[in-house]
Amino acid sequence: MKKNERSLRRDLLICCLLAAATWAVYGQTTGYDYAGYDDRLYVYDNPHVRTGLTRENVAWAFTSRQEANWFPLTRLSHILDVEAFGLDPGNHHATSALLHVLNVLLLFAVLRSMTGATGRSAFVAALFAVHPLQVESVAWISERKTVLCTSFGLLSLAAYVGWTRRGGVVLYLATAGLFALSLMSKPMFVTLPFVFLLVDYWPLERSGRTPAHLVLEKLPLFALSAVSSGVTWVVQGASGAPLSVEVLSLPLRLANAVYAYASYLRKTLWPDDLGLFYPHPFLPGLGGVPLTAWQVGAAAALLIAVSVAVAVSRRRYATVGWLWFLGTLVPVIGIAQVGGQGMADRYAYQPLIGIFVALTWGGAELYATLRTRAPRVAAASVFVPVLLLAAWLGAARAQAAHWRDSFSLFERVLAVTPRNPTIRYNLANALLDRGDHAEAIEHYHTVLEITPDDPRVYNNIGNALRDLGRFDEAIEHYRKALEHRPGYARAHNNLAASLRVLQRDDEALQHYREAVRLAPRYSVAHANLANTLRDRGDLAGAIFHYRLAIAANPGNTGARRRLAAALEQLEERRRNESDAVPNDASSGS
Repeated sequence: MKKNERSLRRDLLICCLLAAATWAVYGQTTGYDYAGYDDRLYVYDNPHVRTGLTRENVAWAFTSRQEANWFPLTRLSHILDVEAFGLDPGNHHATSALLHVLNVLLLFAVLRSMTGATGRSAFVAALFAVHPLQVESVAWISERKTVLCTSFGLLSLAAYVGWTRRGGVVLYLATAGLFALSLMSKPMFVTLPFVFLLVDYWPLERSGRTPAHLVLEKLPLFALSAVSSGVTWVVQGASGAPLSVEVLSLPLRLANAVYAYASYLRKTLWPDDLGLFYPHPFLPGLGGVPLTAWQVGAAAALLIAVSVAVAVSRRRYATVGWLWFLGTLVPVIGIAQVGGQGMADRYAYQPLIGIFVALTWGGAELYATLRTRAPRVAAASVFVPVLLLAAWLGAARAQAAHWRDSFSLFERVLAVTPRNPTIRYNLANALLDRGDHAEAIEHYHTVLEITPDDPRVYNNIGNALRDLGRFDEAIEHYRKALEHRPGYARAHNNLAASLRVLQRDDEALQHYREAVRLAPRYSVAHANLANTLRDRGDLAGAIFHYRLAIAANPGNTGARRRLAAALEQLEERRRNESDAVPNDASSGS
């Protein structure tokens, strides 16, 4: 057998083993439900996604600023999933799992191409495949953006490696184009041009080029990063998502960032308390525990110690791995704070590659030294990486199992972070959707003990009471929601609906009109307002708002049916009025 054939078969075997190990963790998710945390918003209750591939939905994917983000390719991937599989969550999970398999294989191929080290590249890919910190990015359908962004980012890195060796406009354009697609999936890999500089240093070792030349050749890529950062800043700024320094000062952001870096390191080595949402320690009302000076100091000391150790070692792989980890976390480390999280497991998906590279190459070097100086220890140490992989694979399978449905997920997170009003609120919502009204109300009241001014909680307690037929109490809670947020369109709509039940239509009309004024594309409120106007005999007004309801949500079939009925009723009224008018009689004077 020729050497090339043996190498090809070996690589194919490695790829099969990597794919099998990855599927051993995530194959189970194909039987899972949606998560009651963003999946409704991004997929199964999104009117543009759930109606599949249409020209209007493609246009929406590229123009929407939903949730203060712009990631059109991710939205398209969800739309294509619905077009192919409908809303069955198992197939949506399968797409994310297969993208993760693709990323594992791409990482192996790219590392092997850059380093020529097959075994070490395979081990890095295996760690990336089965580490428990990766579960959130893969098992959560809403985080499709992370795995898709990484797929295009790794393809861009592969094209870049090819360009450094063969040159040519085509490969450079492929590098830039794939990088742009990565940014259009999620702007997480905005630091990829810096990663290119790192791999120039090692393992490509492009020592024939000056640092200035290496930077200059990447200026178009840095320009793409700048454009993506600008778009993200504009989109997030337009929605008011970034927190001002008055809300969260720069020193507190830096303190949390230092602690988060250290926490990611600790969770990499000991991933025993993973959760969906870690409340920011310095933002009030989220249940976070403020960090003490010694915690921040200890975290800073750890980061400094690792940095010094890396510098003293003079190992290029260690420098690149450590800077990869530090650098790719910069966009999400909280200096520009968006949201209420202090850190998130999903943010570690790409940065962990750097840690795995440093650990793997360092472990291989240590093993080579032990073989010479302590052969017996070296022989025994062979089992360490096997045991590590097995332990992490088992832990990842157990972590993925928590994502089987909303209740399992939220209960797990609350076991890790009991004082977590965000997750408890979502658990209460899931219970409300299931019809467990009393238990949902109990959890809502627990949330109010931590965040007594949250209008969403009062609104949802009102919904639970309304479902129980306790309309007077429901109205009281909707009014409390509006006391805390007068511009809360959903509470206006819900208050109006309860007033309608009590036949207080004049008040109901006021709140329906306020709801659509505050949220002009609130389809449900337009439909409810139209129903009220129709019942009061204002067919023209009803037709107007039915049309607005359908324009906001083309999938609102109820509004379509009622619009047709209202148009028919209006036409019948006009015919009757026409029949009632007597024929003109001629007269003379």
